[in-house]
Amino acid sequence: MTPGPYHWFLNTLVRVHVSCDQGTDRISYIEHRVRKGESPPLHIHEREDEIFHLLEGHFTFRMGDAELKKDPGDVVFIPKGTPHTFRCDSDTGHFFSITTGRDFELFLRAMWRPAERAEIPTPVVPSPDVIEALGKAAARIELVNASGQVMPCTITRTSDGALGAQRTRSRARDGCGCRSGFPGGAVEGRAMHGA
Repeated sequence: MTPGPYHWFLNTLVRVHVSCDQGTDRISYIEHRVRKGESPPLHIHEREDEIFHLLEGHFTFRMGDAELKKDPGDVVFIPKGTPHTFRCDSDTGHFFSITTGRDFELFLRAMWRPAERAEIPTPVVPSPDVIEALGKAAARIELVNASGQVMPCTITRTSDGALGAQRTRSRARDGCGCRSGFPGGAVEGRAMHGA
């Protein structure tokens, strides 16, 4: 099976090797390359399990209250409904994600753009249009706030121009308290680097 072309999803290089539309079980097998510090917001996949197979780099995963250090060759299984995130602790990281169902792959497809080269993109601050589209595409993935409560959030730009999460209902100025689970990590009222 020939993998698809490379794409840039925010600040991540991604490539679909097996699409959810290719088989009856809706399995996605997607390659990811990230830079140090890459950390999506703490979130839950309601309808699909997720597996990470780490090829290069060192990562810290948060699953519920557990924090796990993982290295090349390790596999991490995250059952659906589990709050989780990761952080790349080395200069770069390379891994494959495997998901069952279509939500995650369709989220990536809704937000990616063709890669200009087969390299991790130069980090950029997303435009207001990208931020709005990200919020719509992320509607099926709920962010979890600092106290562990699932909060419906929308993606916004913070005062320093980075991505942040904000409560959908109250539009509180300081956001919903969503965070990546890592000090200084994604969201935490400041920045979101990808999914």
